[in-house]
Amino acid sequence: MSNFLRVVLPALLLAALGLPAVADSITYLATIDTSSQSGNYGYVDLELNASGLSGMGPVVATIFNFSGATLNPSDPANGESGTASGSLPGPLTLDNSGFNDYFEGMTFGPEITFDVTLTGSGVSLTGSAAYTQGSVFSAVFYDATITDNLFVSDPTTGAAVELNVAPNGLVSVTGPVTPVPVTPIPEPRSLSLILCGYAGLLLVGWRRRVVMDAC
Repeated sequence: MSNFLRVVLPALLLAALGLPAVADSITYLATIDTSSQSGNYGYVDLELNASGLSGMGPVVATIFNFSGATLNPSDPANGESGTASGSLPGPLTLDNSGFNDYFEGMTFGPEITFDVTLTGSGVSLTGSAAYTQGSVFSAVFYDATITDNLFVSDPTTGAAVELNVAPNGLVSVTGPVTPVPVTPIPEPRSLSLILCGYAGLLLVGWRRRVVMDAC
């Protein structure tokens, strides 16, 4: 066997077997009609509830492409707490490993849109996560006095948008939110099969060459 095959075949097989499992990921587009407050000042409060309960699956929310409002990063009422990292228009990252909160003032336009990607072992597109508690991402809007909730979809919480991650990892939505189609990519299990296949083809090709050289 050539030195090339002696090196490449074991490397491919080790890579195939050593690929780790990854968490599922899903992206949503929020489209909020803010025309009733267009030109008015207000605030947005973004949060992914902290894992204060045992048995909650790890979840990370990444907010990006926030548009449709004039942000005011110098507002003294702004705040970023706990595990919140980044800023609007994004990327802004929240996780449920501890307390987190992102609060910012803005002047509303007629429509606000933003994307949210949820990932982590607590998220499962097939509902196969094995946890006992879920998580909730929420976007809450306030008026200039920070007393009245605006664009409310959930009267109980006052949120305009909620992404509810169940203990089994499935996500349900409250408010004007739609999933963003993505092009599937091979998961590690599929990649491992592909790599094993390549290794097998290399081995078969080498054997045929040996037989032909012998003839």
